[in-house]
Amino acid sequence: MIIILSVMSYLTWLIFRNKMGFILYQLLCATTYLVSLSFIQTLDITLPIYFVFSALPFLKSFKANHLFSLTVLLYFSAVILISLLINSVNSVISIFIIRLAGILLFYYIFSHVDFKLKAKPWHLALSFACEILLTVIGFALSKDYRLMLNFQCTVGCIATGFVLLLAYDFYKNQKILLFSSLKQKLLALPLLLAGVLMERFNVMEFIFHSLRFGESTGRRQSEDLFVIRFMPKRPLFNILFGNGFGSPIGKYRISRSIIYEVADSRYTLKVLPKVEGFHNCWSTILYSSGIVGLILIVLLYGSIILQAMRAATDNRFRMILLSFLVSYAVLLWFRWTATSGILEFACLSYVIHDLKNHNRAEQLSLSRAESCQIQKKTEERSWTSYSP
Repeated sequence: MIIILSVMSYLTWLIFRNKMGFILYQLLCATTYLVSLSFIQTLDITLPIYFVFSALPFLKSFKANHLFSLTVLLYFSAVILISLLINSVNSVISIFIIRLAGILLFYYIFSHVDFKLKAKPWHLALSFACEILLTVIGFALSKDYRLMLNFQCTVGCIATGFVLLLAYDFYKNQKILLFSSLKQKLLALPLLLAGVLMERFNVMEFIFHSLRFGESTGRRQSEDLFVIRFMPKRPLFNILFGNGFGSPIGKYRISRSIIYEVADSRYTLKVLPKVEGFHNCWSTILYSSGIVGLILIVLLYGSIILQAMRAATDNRFRMILLSFLVSYAVLLWFRWTATSGILEFACLSYVIHDLKNHNRAEQLSLSRAESCQIQKKTEERSWTSYSP
């Protein structure tokens, strides 16, 4: 069913691509994926499908035209191939996509996409508002589930992308135009309905009860401690190049004693041996691809920050973009998002590309104004020289 919906989204883009553009297609894919996630409750099936269809129309924009890009591509291709030989295909694909999808899509595809037609900001905001509403409805209908895969992460990544778009809208127009007309005020309706549903079904109380925040935080600390103590005890080859994507930590003999040392509860003691990837994205990269892989991803993320800084000529908005990217990197220390960064980086791509177009338009208008002034002065001089 998810594949059918995804194919329909792709066909919709093929038919209406001249009107739809990049960002609206990404939001359509994200909405399809998040609704599916509400009912299936597992990332292993839905996220790889979402990843493929998010990138599919834009593969022609793929670029790896310098040494660093080729190095990253070849290195992680080699790690994935080795991982497929020693681990299950499903585990390898899901762990790789969950942790690295957004960063890699931005670097190789999204940053090179040609945004011929741009979505109106209030369209983006309406999509985000509706996704929040759908998430709350899914939560209300699925009280037997913890729904951490949907509610906690989904609202987190929606809020992250939405705040960036709001900031950009305010910077560009010097006021938030999202709510400047009657139809745009309709944005408040899905958010209001979401609030009513949360109150009606005691959603917030159920969240704190079902998500077990204290235990969840303790498990994250246990995972980080495990990686810190486990990796130095591995052979030099594994320290440098990792253990492969999708490798359960329980398969290593030395892991048992370390698990007993770091586990904060019986639940963690039971679950940790089955873990293939950690909540901390950076720990997962270190565990799966080694020190070399971690250094490459840090450099890759640094290059994304440089792209954003070059696009923003205004220092105030440059600080907003920098804060967004630094905050996102810090968030990856604690959690992964339901969209694995694809939606967040799609919004970032939209902002950076629109900034470049805005800067070009300003430079063009300035150059035209300057040429007009030069032409006017030249004409005045010519009139002066010919006057009797």
